[in-house]
Amino acid sequence: MPSDALIEGRDFTIDVLGRYVFTEYFLLHRGYCCGSGCRHCPYDESGQPRPEARARHPELADHCDGVIQSAVSSEATHSHLTADEADGQPQGDNAG
Repeated sequence: MPSDALIEGRDFTIDVLGRYVFTEYFLLHRGYCCGSGCRHCPYDESGQPRPEARARHPELADHCDGVIQSAVSSEATHSHLTADEADGQPQGDNAG
């Protein structure tokens, strides 16, 4: 299994309607807010990680700092997201 494969329970859960929902861990690891109002969004209105979310995932602190700085400096946009990604659903065979 590739190291970047999504892991159920860590990166996403499946709700009672069968929808894939990204976890706070996954969203922090991704490193930016997509602006779609994700259920477990760890970012504040300015797009910065909320302190309490970072505190729950200290193993991502260094990773998040680097990714966030990179996204801010390149002025990342959301136009590259597919409809499923904007809905917070992982891509691939299990995206349903």
